[in-house]
Amino acid sequence: MYVFLDEISRCCEGSERPVLDRVSLHARSGEILSVVGPGGAGKSTLLQFVGERSDGDGGVFLGTDDAREPGQAKPDLVRGWLSGSPGDVSPPGWRTEERRGVAIRRYAFPSTALAGSFRDPDLLLVDDLAADPAFAAAAARRTFLRDLHGLHPRPGQRTIIYATRDGDDALAVSDRIAVLDRGRIVQAGTPADVRDRPANEFVARLFGQPPINLVPAILEKDGQAILLGNQTVSLAGRIAEEFCRDVTVGIRPRHARLHRDGAGWRGRVVSSERHGERSLVTVATEGVRVRALADEPFDAGERVVVRVLPKHFIVFDDRGVRLDQL
Repeated sequence: MYVFLDEISRCCEGSERPVLDRVSLHARSGEILSVVGPGGAGKSTLLQFVGERSDGDGGVFLGTDDAREPGQAKPDLVRGWLSGSPGDVSPPGWRTEERRGVAIRRYAFPSTALAGSFRDPDLLLVDDLAADPAFAAAAARRTFLRDLHGLHPRPGQRTIIYATRDGDDALAVSDRIAVLDRGRIVQAGTPADVRDRPANEFVARLFGQPPINLVPAILEKDGQAILLGNQTVSLAGRIAEEFCRDVTVGIRPRHARLHRDGAGWRGRVVSSERHGERSLVTVATEGVRVRALADEPFDAGERVVVRVLPKHFIVFDDRGVRLDQL
């Protein structure tokens, strides 16, 4: 089942801004679409908005064929709750279900609420699994979501919209991701899009562990190099936007390589700690600090060289918006 949202808005009494502000979004049939944002971004409100409306009501369109025009499908929704496990369904109704603390909104076709239709819904709206102690571990949340997606008699037919503040959960399980900030969609795309080509610094911070390095820099007038610390570094392309002197450069720790000699930024190890099977090393180098993931441990005080391929630099302007490199 697809879900198409067309310029939906919602206001709350006493709020200075809309909780949802002209949100347009398309969840394709059979995909997991994650809606990611901090607390108060409007994620739960968006799910509730979808769940409360029939097809075409208030800019929400539902259907079973992505090729059809929005509004052609006129299904009735069967509402209920899914609690505890992918196959454990409580009675119908829009209410909070406290069993095991899991509240997962569940909607199903066809128009009659038969037992079978509850067991095999085409659309699931899942809200903030991480808030429940049973899903405190990321692995538990991700396994649960994959099971929900896969437990359907018609493979590829179940659509899940998952609201979460954990960007790495979304990277792990999603086909596509929408980033919500203060009621607005600021970026929507594949996991690779939001991780490697974030629209702005806000998006860049939401995804990837360890967090991205955001380093002040100066953009050269030709738009082809940056002054990073005390070293001029070439970019992979030319920044064509109107010249902006003060920029911020994003570097993922997995893209920062450490060496004990050779060309690069020379620095000294400040700290080194285990991060899974690798070491997370913080290096003070030429006026900036950079975190890098290394395959081997380094000692505090050790002299190292940091190298980053130009294609891995993400450059943001003084408003925090990514600058495209041509």
